[in-house]
Amino acid sequence: MTKEKQRIVIAEFCGWREAFPRHTDLGKERGGILLPYKWEQIGTGARGMEPPNYPEDLNAMNEAECHLKVGQVELFVEELMGLVPKSEYVPRDRLFWFCHATASQRAEAFIKTLGLWEQD
Repeated sequence: MTKEKQRIVIAEFCGWREAFPRHTDLGKERGGILLPYKWEQIGTGARGMEPPNYPEDLNAMNEAECHLKVGQVELFVEELMGLVPKSEYVPRDRLFWFCHATASQRAEAFIKTLGLWEQD
């Protein structure tokens, strides 16, 4: 799954939607005014040209993880444990996987938790 596809899947789960459908490459217009954004996060008023870059940004992934429900968190941890490299010195404590997971690993585990992961 490409990083861009991962970004879109996570963004949509977190409430981000395209502010205006993509009709042309020239930009989005409404009432004759070119808007400076293409995406908006429903219910928050947040707007931007692109949603956060979840696979490359730990802060963005931290925010995305807050959207998981209690039952999904356990599955997320299990997915993360399968992605973070282990060594014989790794403690069995699950906190290790949260501390050492990259944004990319967190994004993959997050999408697998949602059951939306697609193999390339």
